[in-house]
Amino acid sequence: MAPLSSGFRRLPIRLRLTVAFAGVLTAVLVAGGLVLYTEFQRDLDGVIDQDLESRAADMTGLLEGTRDPDRALLESGERVAQVYTDDGRLLASTRPVQGDRVLTAQAVR
Repeated sequence: MAPLSSGFRRLPIRLRLTVAFAGVLTAVLVAGGLVLYTEFQRDLDGVIDQDLESRAADMTGLLEGTRDPDRALLESGERVAQVYTDDGRLLASTRPVQGDRVLTAQAVR
């Protein structure tokens, strides 16, 4: 470790200050980037969760009392949606996902 330290000390003071400043600035930028990333990720997850909960509530209100879930999905205007029973059985799907199960029975429960 001594040869590196003595080599650094032989550099001109301007170069040593420049290297030290660049190191500190890099650390500050990395820390700031991590804080921004985690905050934006948390906010985005919250917005997505709220939107999905709102859509689920809207679909629940639309489907209550209907005997034809396929027609209710068509009238809902949702592009991609599926309706499941409480036990995980698929009742209805919109056209883009018709015939494909988006969620497993365990995920529905």
